[in-house]
Amino acid sequence: MSLSELRRLVIERDRCCVVWLVADRSHICRDRWGEAHPADDLERLTLEHVREHAGGRRRDEAGWCVAVCFSANVWTHEASQYRHDLRAYLAGVRGMEALADPNT
Repeated sequence: MSLSELRRLVIERDRCCVVWLVADRSHICRDRWGEAHPADDLERLTLEHVREHAGGRRRDEAGWCVAVCFSANVWTHEASQYRHDLRAYLAGVRGMEALADPNT
């Protein structure tokens, strides 16, 4: 799967900036030009890789990625402040995907 396909899959799954969703409802999403936008503006969201633990390897898998705004991902690196929350969110996502998979 290409990174662009992975990005599209994760953004369609999450449907909003996950920092805003699970960690900080006062978070203001911003695009690469600094313009504020709604947390659910899917066209402006980026792909954030969440490592299993500090120093862990980056996985190009949907179960280890979340959708976040450009600001939280690149400018402020705010997403890194919420690694625990993002990992908990992804654990729930992976659990739901396993329940939906008839092969598991």
